[in-house]
Amino acid sequence: MAWIAHLLKIFRNVLIGFGIGAVSTAVYLIIALRLRLPVLSTGLMLKELLGSMAFGAYCGIISFVFESGKKNLRKERVALFLFWRTGLHFLLMIIGFMIAGQWLGWFQTGYSFIFWPLFSFLSLYLLIWFFSFLYNRNVAIQLNKGLKKL
Repeated sequence: MAWIAHLLKIFRNVLIGFGIGAVSTAVYLIIALRLRLPVLSTGLMLKELLGSMAFGAYCGIISFVFESGKKNLRKERVALFLFWRTGLHFLLMIIGFMIAGQWLGWFQTGYSFIFWPLFSFLSLYLLIWFFSFLYNRNVAIQLNKGLKKL
């Protein structure tokens, strides 16, 4: 029955990724309308929406890189585990971003044009990582306070 719980987690993460992809596409459309950017064809918009949702699902699935191998982890190896898993997660994310960006036409040709999408990706990744770190650190502090009261 553990495999069912694991499958449900994967399904949940894929749906969250779909939602994030759909919301990010909607935000882009709202900004594009406000700035009066050229209208895209329905086929191109569908491709962008489905591509964003697929990339979101990919991101949800690769978040499981932090789950595998965690059960038998010794306390003194947690920091090293998280360091290597974060590096692997970043590498998988950047590869997925590059593939999605090439397929969806997010990058113009030439190396100078790829700088801004990569810079934006790195900035957003670091921002999300930082807030995740703060959140998890706060949870750990609260749990430790609760344990000390016992």
